[in-house]
Amino acid sequence: MMKRKWTNVFIFCAISICCKAQVEGYNYYTRLDSINESGMYKILLSPVLNNHLKADYSDVRIINANDKWVPHVLYFPENENSNTPAIFNLQYFVKNKDKINTTIIIKAPNLFLNNINVGLGNTEAERFCSLSGSNDSINWFVIKDSITINPTPTSIENKNDFKINFPKSNYKIYRLIIRNGNKDPYEIKEITHNSIIEKMDISKNDITINPTTIFTQKDSGKISYIKVSQLSAFHFDEIKLAVNGSKYFERRMEIFEPIGINHSITNPGKLIKSYVFSNTSDLSFKLPLINCIDFYILIYNEDNIPLKITGVTTTSQKRYIKTYLEKGSTYRLIMDNEKAVQPNYDIAVLNTNERETELGINSIEVFPNAKEIVLAKNNKWIIWTALIAGLAILLLLTKKMIKEVDKKTNNDTI
Repeated sequence: MMKRKWTNVFIFCAISICCKAQVEGYNYYTRLDSINESGMYKILLSPVLNNHLKADYSDVRIINANDKWVPHVLYFPENENSNTPAIFNLQYFVKNKDKINTTIIIKAPNLFLNNINVGLGNTEAERFCSLSGSNDSINWFVIKDSITINPTPTSIENKNDFKINFPKSNYKIYRLIIRNGNKDPYEIKEITHNSIIEKMDISKNDITINPTTIFTQKDSGKISYIKVSQLSAFHFDEIKLAVNGSKYFERRMEIFEPIGINHSITNPGKLIKSYVFSNTSDLSFKLPLINCIDFYILIYNEDNIPLKITGVTTTSQKRYIKTYLEKGSTYRLIMDNEKAVQPNYDIAVLNTNERETELGINSIEVFPNAKEIVLAKNNKWIIWTALIAGLAILLLLTKKMIKEVDKKTNNDTI
């Protein structure tokens, strides 16, 4: 009988620990709105949530009333694919090719284009280019500027590709200028067009604008150093600049993400991406998704008057999580766990074909004792000592309780 009681105690403790493990290490949560009908729901990962999430969203979970994880899938609208792409060759000729620029004229008199693929001879060299359109070969209008060329291998031997996506246009002629920077030019093999957009058009409604940034600029020698600070660690994959100081300009720019806490304009951290921009650019710059509070922009002015930065805006494409929720049940979204990794849910590989209802959230709350855990997370031995001590006390109390029960049972038998 004693053995069976100890087995029951062990099972109870194991179940308790497993349930607690579903929320262990998470520091923040928010309650989801009421579920009036069972079905698929999507939750916008807004700046107020992103502030507590990693850039890869591996530390976001949905839990039910029993603190058990509810499967979800990350949903990025810009990644939705069309069904059947078709590729067409475009007529073109190389107007000039030297170590300064390569100018390519592309003819498309009766087509709406939204992408161009350029086939190159094998290369790993990176360049910058710009794309313009015209209907008469005299008046040219910029379509996209500061395009980074990163050639990628293809299944065809001795051929690399780079692709340019741009807003749908119906110019009769396109002009692609590749800046060679006093280096050897690319070998141009072919130019093609995908008949459909591989990625859906992104409208303004699909963009999240983060709260206003604070920035400082210091011009030193031939470089302008700009430190940008967000109010919190909001996610962003695009920045937009507002500048003045020169009517005509073309400059090189670099964006850096700090490493550690000892960063400054002379130690800006890790290079994220380089750009070339000009007065004809829209001054919007795409970059990999990051979520740092501070970042640095370096603008290389050469012998020109420094540009004056008057505004820096950070934005990101909207991201959601999708999940199936039951009517009448209550759910919470939990966040901020530095040890969390991406979960492996069945729903991630299933196509439900169900329309999702967008679900709201409530205020962000802190888990009990989360503050103390965060303060002690750099002293792991304290946590382990406390856990072992707590378990020992629990076992001692349980043993004492069982002895008292056995003693009472024996007295009753007598």
